[in-house]
Amino acid sequence: MCVAASSTAVFTLVSAALGAGASIVTSSMQKKTEEYKTQIALNQVKSAQNEAQRQRQLGIEEARQERIEGLKNISRLQAQNASNGFDTYSQTNMYNYEDVDNEYESNAKSILDSYYARAQGYDEQAQRYMDNLNVSNMNKDLQETSNFFTSLGNTKKAAQKWYDNNFGSGGVNGNF
Repeated sequence: MCVAASSTAVFTLVSAALGAGASIVTSSMQKKTEEYKTQIALNQVKSAQNEAQRQRQLGIEEARQERIEGLKNISRLQAQNASNGFDTYSQTNMYNYEDVDNEYESNAKSILDSYYARAQGYDEQAQRYMDNLNVSNMNKDLQETSNFFTSLGNTKKAAQKWYDNNFGSGGVNGNF
């Protein structure tokens, strides 16, 4: 009977050790998977931030081009007025040039606002990616803590079973 109890105790301890080893391997694989997912999320954040910056830069460039077109249009108007024999700097013509300039400036601001709104969308997307990453990291930490306490509980059960098999149940107050 002592040999049977002893072999059962050894089997119990070996099972607990193998379970702990498997748990460590699984935990290591989960950690690598989480690290990979984290890197993907960080890449998504960086990509969204880069796209937001690109949209702002495109807006600045397109608004600049619109302003240049306005200046070209004013120059054409001045050339037409001069070729038709009008005073290019008369009060009426100056108002016309100012109207053209205001129109193109208004268009440039609208273009810039449009691109900045797109950039804001990418900034918000980057923030959502970062928020999801933070939640994922919190969940991972909670899962690691849960796994630790589960493993600790399994180890206590195996040790209790070994003690019971070798020294009889009861111990001190039924536990050790």
